[in-house]
Amino acid sequence: MFNNQFHLSCVKAMLLIGIVTSANALTLEEGLDEVLSTHPIVLERLHNYRATLEDLRTTESQYLPTLDYSTTLGREKTKSPSTNNASTSLNTYEQSLILSQNLFNGFGTKYEADYNKARILAAANHYVENVNDVAYNFVNMYINVIKNRDLLCIAKSNVQFNEDIYVKVTKLYDAGITTRSESEKADTSLSLAKSNYVVAQNNLDDSLFNLERVLGRSVSVKELENASFSGELPSTMEGMKAFAKTHNPSILVTEYNIKSAKSQKEAAYKNYYPKIDAFVRQSWASDVGGLRGDDDRFKMGLTLTYNLYRGGADESQIQKNMSKIHQETQTKFETVRKLDEQGELSWTAKRYLTEQIEHLKRYEATSAKTLELYQKEYDLGRRTLLDLIVAQNDSVAAQSQIVRAENDLLFAHYRILDAMGSMVQNVLGSKADIALKHVGLEGLNNRLDNDQNMENLIFADRKNEPHQRDVE
Repeated sequence: MFNNQFHLSCVKAMLLIGIVTSANALTLEEGLDEVLSTHPIVLERLHNYRATLEDLRTTESQYLPTLDYSTTLGREKTKSPSTNNASTSLNTYEQSLILSQNLFNGFGTKYEADYNKARILAAANHYVENVNDVAYNFVNMYINVIKNRDLLCIAKSNVQFNEDIYVKVTKLYDAGITTRSESEKADTSLSLAKSNYVVAQNNLDDSLFNLERVLGRSVSVKELENASFSGELPSTMEGMKAFAKTHNPSILVTEYNIKSAKSQKEAAYKNYYPKIDAFVRQSWASDVGGLRGDDDRFKMGLTLTYNLYRGGADESQIQKNMSKIHQETQTKFETVRKLDEQGELSWTAKRYLTEQIEHLKRYEATSAKTLELYQKEYDLGRRTLLDLIVAQNDSVAAQSQIVRAENDLLFAHYRILDAMGSMVQNVLGSKADIALKHVGLEGLNNRLDNDQNMENLIFADRKNEPHQRDVE
């Protein structure tokens, strides 16, 4: 019997190569929480949301009056009846204060505000969409590192097993008990095992690099704890699809883009109506019109402006907006198709991987038992070295396939959550509200009818959270 059984658990193999969980362990949840607060894509979408929020503030300013002040200093030359048609040059001074208030502009401000409100909700859900995308990538990279770490454990055990074989066969060959071919075969198997170990180490380093790229800092393999799935999935594929159609932020982005396009079309009709403004004007002047002395005037009234012809530009703008509505509608249909496809593929993968793992566990158990029996029979001279190596390779394949299948199944669960749009909420739980709070969705079950609470979503932070606005 060899000193190190190949069927040692991965925990023992990890101890052999020094891969143990340190005091500064990083869990999947902790890593994801860190990523969502530091990743550039997430922060970029947050600033985009804040910029869109300012567009609404700009539009709403049209409901308020404007106050303009102007002053003029200069020299004026006048020849008019007031100067008896004599040419007179005077240094003039004039200043004025004008207060104006729009009373009607064809409902343009109302629909422009609706347009920007829909854009804000689209930007908020686009932020959530990118949060989920970054979370998806992080979970994928994290699981890949764990998978490759376990495969490295298996490769390390395989090298140790072949080294034991090589030492024993070499002693037998030196003693003249076995053939040179068996000695060469043992050397060949050891070289292949070492080569596979190098490949496994390279794969682990690659996956760790990808994880660090998403995380934004260096991390040791020793720090990573094993991942598990504790979320909740629908009982049927149809339930998963139905949930995604009303909750996935990608769907909600397209819905609010459609709403914004409709509001933009309605706003374009304002040019078919007259524009009415009220104004109050006070001016103070001196030495104007060729006459010496003060000239103070006060005026108030209404101004009506009505465009009669613009070369068909208004009609073209409305037609453009109608085409935009159709464009956004087709984008929604395409998004639904993609999410359905992603969900079906992930659901099917989960089902088949679950079934596959049942067979692989039986395969792993029988291959380990076969290897154990072959070792005993080899020691008794009833099995050849080739038999032993074949049994060992079978055990390696079984353990490796189990590791790959179990990690693929784990990721399939997260893929389903991603298709549903609830990845972050399921992984972080209540901590997910921290990310949603930035865009006014804190504590809400993300869904299409959130815009019924538009005032709460958009205006809640105006008085008590000015710090959320970007500064230089």
